[in-house]
Amino acid sequence: MWQLTASLGFVKIVERFVVLSLEFQDELAGVSSLLSKARVAATMADLETDGVVSFTPAELTEPWNMDDPKIIVKEKTSSSPALNDVVEKLRDKTGDELSRIVKSKKFDPLQGVLDNFEHNGLVSTHNPGPFRPTRYELVLDTTAEEVITPLTQVLLGRREPTYEDRLLLGIIESINATGLMFATANADWEQKDFSNRVHELDGHHPVLSVLHAQTSGTSALMTKSQLGPATL
Repeated sequence: MWQLTASLGFVKIVERFVVLSLEFQDELAGVSSLLSKARVAATMADLETDGVVSFTPAELTEPWNMDDPKIIVKEKTSSSPALNDVVEKLRDKTGDELSRIVKSKKFDPLQGVLDNFEHNGLVSTHNPGPFRPTRYELVLDTTAEEVITPLTQVLLGRREPTYEDRLLLGIIESINATGLMFATANADWEQKDFSNRVHELDGHHPVLSVLHAQTSGTSALMTKSQLGPATL
Protein backbone atom coordinates (compact mmCIF):
# COMPACT_ATOMS: atom_id res chain seq x y z
CA MET A 1 0.00 0.00 0.00
CA TRP A 2 1.33 3.40 -0.95
CA GLN A 3 1.91 5.84 1.88
CA LEU A 4 2.42 9.57 1.36
CA THR A 5 5.59 10.96 2.88
CA ALA A 6 7.28 14.31 2.85
CA SER A 7 9.04 14.94 -0.45
CA LEU A 8 12.65 13.79 -0.25
CA GLY A 9 15.61 14.11 -2.55
CA PHE A 10 16.90 16.73 -4.96
CA VAL A 11 13.61 17.97 -6.42
CA LYS A 12 10.02 16.91 -6.97
CA ILE A 13 9.17 13.87 -9.08
CA VAL A 14 8.36 15.87 -12.21
CA GLU A 15 11.41 18.09 -11.76
CA ARG A 16 13.69 15.06 -11.44
CA PHE A 17 12.04 13.60 -14.55
CA VAL A 18 12.76 16.80 -16.49
CA VAL A 19 16.40 16.71 -15.34
CA LEU A 20 16.70 13.16 -16.69
CA SER A 21 14.95 14.15 -19.92
CA LEU A 22 17.46 16.97 -20.43
CA GLU A 23 20.37 14.64 -19.73
CA PHE A 24 19.12 12.22 -22.41
CA GLN A 25 17.41 14.68 -24.73
CA ASP A 26 19.24 13.54 -27.88
CA GLU A 27 18.31 9.90 -27.25
CA LEU A 28 14.72 10.93 -26.48
CA ALA A 29 14.22 12.89 -29.69
CA GLY A 30 10.92 12.10 -31.36
CA VAL A 31 9.01 10.88 -28.30
CA SER A 32 7.59 14.18 -27.06
CA SER A 33 4.07 12.76 -26.65
CA LEU A 34 5.34 10.04 -24.29
CA LEU A 35 7.37 12.55 -22.30
CA SER A 36 4.40 14.91 -22.01
CA LYS A 37 2.14 12.19 -20.59
CA ALA A 38 4.87 11.14 -18.17
CA ARG A 39 5.34 14.73 -16.97
CA VAL A 40 1.62 15.19 -16.38
CA ALA A 41 1.44 11.89 -14.47
CA ALA A 42 4.44 12.93 -12.37
CA THR A 43 2.82 16.31 -11.70
CA MET A 44 -0.39 14.67 -10.49
CA ALA A 45 1.67 12.48 -8.14
CA ASP A 46 3.47 15.56 -6.82
CA LEU A 47 0.20 17.45 -6.33
CA GLU A 48 -1.23 14.47 -4.45
CA THR A 49 1.80 14.51 -2.16
CA ASP A 50 1.28 18.26 -1.65
CA GLY A 51 -2.36 17.66 -0.73
CA VAL A 52 -3.55 19.73 -3.70
CA VAL A 53 -5.40 16.83 -5.32
CA SER A 54 -6.74 13.50 -4.16
CA PHE A 55 -8.22 10.56 -6.03
CA THR A 56 -11.59 8.87 -5.60
CA PRO A 57 -12.99 5.76 -7.34
CA ALA A 58 -14.68 6.49 -10.66
CA GLU A 59 -17.54 4.21 -9.61
CA LEU A 60 -18.78 4.59 -6.06
CA THR A 61 -20.14 1.06 -6.27
CA GLU A 62 -16.57 -0.19 -6.83
CA PRO A 63 -14.55 1.55 -4.09
CA TRP A 64 -11.64 -0.86 -4.59
CA ASN A 65 -11.18 0.11 -8.25
CA MET A 66 -8.64 2.94 -8.50
CA ASP A 67 -7.31 2.09 -11.97
CA ASP A 68 -8.73 5.32 -13.41
CA PRO A 69 -10.02 7.40 -10.51
CA LYS A 70 -11.64 10.80 -10.55
CA ILE A 71 -9.68 13.69 -9.13
CA ILE A 72 -10.64 16.09 -6.37
CA VAL A 73 -8.91 19.48 -6.51
CA LYS A 74 -8.54 21.30 -3.21
CA GLU A 75 -8.09 24.98 -2.39
CA LYS A 76 -4.34 24.75 -1.92
CA THR A 77 -1.23 25.68 -3.83
CA SER A 78 1.74 23.49 -4.63
CA SER A 79 4.96 23.70 -2.66
CA SER A 80 6.66 24.18 -6.04
CA PRO A 81 5.97 27.51 -7.79
CA ALA A 82 6.62 25.76 -11.10
CA LEU A 83 3.43 23.71 -10.69
CA ASN A 84 0.98 26.41 -9.67
CA ASP A 85 0.02 27.25 -13.25
CA VAL A 86 -1.11 23.62 -13.59
CA VAL A 87 -3.00 23.90 -10.30
CA GLU A 88 -4.96 26.88 -11.62
CA LYS A 89 -5.85 24.99 -14.80
CA LEU A 90 -7.07 22.07 -12.66
CA ARG A 91 -9.45 24.20 -10.57
CA ASP A 92 -12.53 23.30 -12.63
CA LYS A 93 -11.53 19.67 -13.20
CA THR A 94 -12.82 18.11 -9.97
CA GLY A 95 -14.72 15.00 -11.01
CA ASP A 96 -12.73 14.39 -14.20
CA GLU A 97 -11.05 11.03 -14.72
CA LEU A 98 -7.30 10.98 -14.17
CA SER A 99 -6.77 9.48 -17.64
CA ARG A 100 -8.31 12.57 -19.26
CA ILE A 101 -5.93 14.81 -17.34
CA VAL A 102 -2.81 12.76 -18.11
CA LYS A 103 -3.45 12.73 -21.86
CA SER A 104 -3.99 16.51 -22.06
CA LYS A 105 -0.96 18.64 -22.94
CA LYS A 106 -2.78 21.52 -21.24
CA PHE A 107 -1.50 20.15 -17.92
CA ASP A 108 2.09 19.58 -19.04
CA PRO A 109 4.22 21.62 -16.59
CA LEU A 110 7.36 21.62 -18.75
CA GLN A 111 7.67 25.34 -19.43
CA GLY A 112 7.06 26.27 -15.81
CA VAL A 113 9.66 23.77 -14.64
CA LEU A 114 12.21 24.97 -17.20
CA ASP A 115 11.58 28.62 -16.29
CA ASN A 116 12.09 27.75 -12.62
CA PHE A 117 15.29 25.85 -13.44
CA GLU A 118 16.58 28.78 -15.48
CA HIS A 119 15.74 31.22 -12.68
CA ASN A 120 17.74 29.06 -10.26
CA GLY A 121 20.70 28.68 -12.61
CA LEU A 122 20.21 24.98 -13.34
CA VAL A 123 19.74 25.28 -17.10
CA SER A 124 20.93 27.50 -19.93
CA THR A 125 18.98 28.22 -23.10
CA HIS A 126 20.19 28.14 -26.68
CA ASN A 127 18.05 29.58 -29.46
CA PRO A 128 19.19 27.98 -32.74
CA GLY A 129 17.19 30.38 -34.90
CA PRO A 130 13.82 30.65 -36.66
CA PHE A 131 11.63 27.55 -36.92
CA ARG A 132 13.83 25.53 -34.56
CA PRO A 133 12.94 24.82 -30.94
CA THR A 134 14.85 26.42 -28.10
CA ARG A 135 17.30 23.96 -26.60
CA TYR A 136 17.71 23.75 -22.84
CA GLU A 137 20.86 22.29 -21.33
CA LEU A 138 21.87 21.50 -17.77
CA VAL A 139 24.53 23.93 -16.56
CA LEU A 140 26.29 21.48 -14.21
CA ASP A 141 26.90 17.79 -14.87
CA THR A 142 26.44 17.17 -11.16
CA THR A 143 22.77 18.18 -11.48
CA ALA A 144 21.95 15.01 -13.40
CA GLU A 145 24.22 12.95 -11.17
CA GLU A 146 22.22 14.04 -8.11
CA VAL A 147 19.16 12.45 -9.72
CA ILE A 148 20.75 9.44 -11.41
CA THR A 149 23.03 8.26 -8.59
CA PRO A 150 20.41 7.66 -5.86
CA LEU A 151 18.02 6.00 -8.32
CA THR A 152 20.84 3.76 -9.53
CA GLN A 153 21.52 2.77 -5.93
CA VAL A 154 17.84 1.90 -5.54
CA LEU A 155 17.90 -0.28 -8.67
CA LEU A 156 20.96 -2.11 -7.37
CA GLY A 157 19.40 -2.63 -3.95
CA ARG A 158 21.93 -0.40 -2.18
CA ARG A 159 19.47 2.20 -0.97
CA GLU A 160 15.96 1.96 0.43
CA PRO A 161 13.61 3.70 -2.03
CA THR A 162 11.43 6.59 -0.97
CA TYR A 163 7.83 6.94 -2.09
CA GLU A 164 9.00 9.43 -4.71
CA ASP A 165 11.77 7.10 -5.95
CA ARG A 166 9.27 4.30 -6.55
CA LEU A 167 6.89 6.54 -8.43
CA LEU A 168 9.60 8.13 -10.56
CA LEU A 169 11.06 4.76 -11.51
CA GLY A 170 7.57 3.48 -12.31
CA ILE A 171 6.94 6.47 -14.56
CA ILE A 172 10.26 5.97 -16.36
CA GLU A 173 9.47 2.28 -16.83
CA SER A 174 6.00 3.13 -18.21
CA ILE A 175 7.64 4.87 -21.17
CA ASN A 176 10.22 2.10 -21.59
CA ALA A 177 13.19 4.34 -20.71
CA THR A 178 14.67 2.59 -17.67
CA GLY A 179 17.38 0.79 -19.61
CA LEU A 180 18.30 3.98 -21.47
CA MET A 181 18.61 6.19 -18.41
CA PHE A 182 20.38 3.66 -16.19
CA ALA A 183 22.41 1.70 -18.74
CA THR A 184 25.62 2.16 -16.75
CA ALA A 185 24.13 0.82 -13.51
CA ASN A 186 25.03 -2.76 -14.36
CA ALA A 187 26.77 -3.60 -17.63
CA ASP A 188 25.40 -7.15 -17.54
CA TRP A 189 21.76 -6.07 -17.35
CA GLU A 190 19.46 -6.00 -20.36
CA GLN A 191 16.31 -3.89 -20.64
CA LYS A 192 14.22 -6.70 -19.17
CA ASP A 193 16.50 -6.84 -16.12
CA PHE A 194 15.93 -3.16 -15.43
CA SER A 195 12.20 -3.65 -15.97
CA ASN A 196 12.07 -6.61 -13.61
CA ARG A 197 13.84 -4.64 -10.90
CA VAL A 198 11.43 -1.71 -11.21
CA HIS A 199 8.49 -4.12 -11.05
CA GLU A 200 9.90 -5.59 -7.83
CA LEU A 201 9.76 -2.08 -6.35
CA ASP A 202 6.30 -1.43 -7.72
CA GLY A 203 3.13 -0.67 -5.82
CA HIS A 204 -0.29 -0.19 -7.34
CA HIS A 205 -0.76 3.55 -7.71
CA PRO A 206 -3.34 5.32 -9.91
CA VAL A 207 -0.86 7.50 -11.82
CA LEU A 208 1.19 4.45 -12.80
CA SER A 209 -1.88 2.46 -13.87
CA VAL A 210 -3.18 5.32 -15.99
CA LEU A 211 0.19 6.15 -17.53
CA HIS A 212 0.94 2.53 -18.37
CA ALA A 213 -2.49 2.10 -19.97
CA GLN A 214 -1.90 5.15 -22.16
CA THR A 215 1.69 4.41 -23.19
CA SER A 216 1.89 0.62 -23.41
CA GLY A 217 0.92 0.71 -27.08
CA THR A 218 3.35 3.47 -28.04
CA SER A 219 6.44 2.87 -25.92
CA ALA A 220 8.01 1.05 -28.87
CA LEU A 221 8.69 4.56 -30.14
CA MET A 222 11.54 4.59 -27.65
CA THR A 223 13.48 2.23 -29.93
CA LYS A 224 13.07 4.59 -32.90
CA SER A 225 13.74 7.87 -31.20
CA GLN A 226 16.74 9.05 -33.23
CA LEU A 227 14.63 11.42 -35.31
CA GLY A 228 16.51 14.69 -34.97
CA PRO A 229 16.74 17.55 -32.46
CA ALA A 230 14.93 16.69 -29.26
CA THR A 231 11.71 18.41 -28.35
CA LEU A 232 11.00 17.86 -24.69
